[in-house]
Amino acid sequence: MSVRSVRTAKWLCHLLAALIVCTGGCEISPKPEPPDATLDPNRVDVDAPELGTESPTRGDGVVVSGGPGAASPPGATVRVYNLDSTDTCVESVVGEDGSFEVVVPGAPGDEIRIQVIADGARSELADAEVPLDTEIDGAPGTAGSLSSDCVQIEPPAELVLGSEPGIIEIRNSCTAEVVVEAPTTRVEPSALVVGGGVGWPATVVPGESLSVTVEVVAGAAFEEEIIFLWIGTPPARSAITVHRAD
Repeated sequence: MSVRSVRTAKWLCHLLAALIVCTGGCEISPKPEPPDATLDPNRVDVDAPELGTESPTRGDGVVVSGGPGAASPPGATVRVYNLDSTDTCVESVVGEDGSFEVVVPGAPGDEIRIQVIADGARSELADAEVPLDTEIDGAPGTAGSLSSDCVQIEPPAELVLGSEPGIIEIRNSCTAEVVVEAPTTRVEPSALVVGGGVGWPATVVPGESLSVTVEVVAGAAFEEEIIFLWIGTPPARSAITVHRAD
């Protein structure tokens, strides 16, 4: 047997031994899943603007603050919109203890929407009304509620768009007809077409539903927008955050 043959045989023996050992005890470590993004509205306060303050961090805006444990994971993005303005969203970062603070341009009575985003994961949305009194903190609640309990919206607050148009269903479980005004977007012009093909205002009879189509304008750049549904007489506003699938 040649020297090369001996070396080859030894190499094959070592490889076979390694495979035998690995078969008995080696495990392939699964790739860790990205952490969920969470938001605890019970640990979040919304403060009315403190006019005249000279604080470099608080200024004259609405202060949205989360105490320790309010959000996760650390380093995630906290995104806040004023639903009553056309200003861009304001973002901050979740601290190591789960706390955060965001200052948003706004006024008493404005509605604020809060969400935590991390590696494609999103927390549940939370909405809060800015209090009229600077001595009182607003308490965020679950987004997507309507003034009428007998009208259901699906999805209630967040629509994820894939390659196909999205659908929002408005169901009337009331005993009387419900009028739905033409949907609008928070910012115009919009990259979205909402409710195309429907004659507005639309009337939904008891027990029936209205389908509202949401699609991106061909060739438009789109990441995230907020649309408003106007339901009832007088119309109550319901906000839907629309974004691309991550």
